[in-house]
Amino acid sequence: MLFIRYLLVVVFISITLGTSFAQQKKLIHKPRTAVIIPGLRREFSAELAKISIEANPGWQAEEVIDSSEHIYQLLFTDLEDSSKRMLSLLMYPSNLPTFDSAVWSNLKKSVRESYGNRGIAIRPLDEHLTSKSKQDSSGVIASYEILAKHTDFIEYIDAIVTKNSLVLLTVPIKPEKYQRVINYFRDIAQSIKIGR
Repeated sequence: MLFIRYLLVVVFISITLGTSFAQQKKLIHKPRTAVIIPGLRREFSAELAKISIEANPGWQAEEVIDSSEHIYQLLFTDLEDSSKRMLSLLMYPSNLPTFDSAVWSNLKKSVRESYGNRGIAIRPLDEHLTSKSKQDSSGVIASYEILAKHTDFIEYIDAIVTKNSLVLLTVPIKPEKYQRVINYFRDIAQSIKIGR
């Protein structure tokens, strides 16, 4: 479980502090629509990793891959303000020999502790164990959703286990918008497909 803790530390540092990776390749995708239309989703297929996700076509996408650490990061931002993060995704290779209830329990505990150790109140939302047929089509084995409360925003976090990697999706949400947008972001998290 050390690799899970390492991933979560890297995720927290890279997303929170915005650090850049040492040996990285970066690719920026301009939005496909001129404006951000709330609730709209279209499939985005990454070029630097074998992953696709439904995202708002009005968001700008930035892919970063670190070849030395084998970490892939996908950031969706507002074109007008690139510091306004809409959604972040971090993928790290895992090579889990088996996936059983003990591995799943330890993963969920690591996610909770990584955010809880920073004094953030956590509330689990849901967990999903994927059916065999969906595993074959999406590559996703399981996911664990939690909420983390920050001073001025709520963070939606979905830890996703795939056959060959761990994926952490995070979304900052203003408290007053939470009820209107949480299902939209949960649907985006469920749209992830690995190995495509």
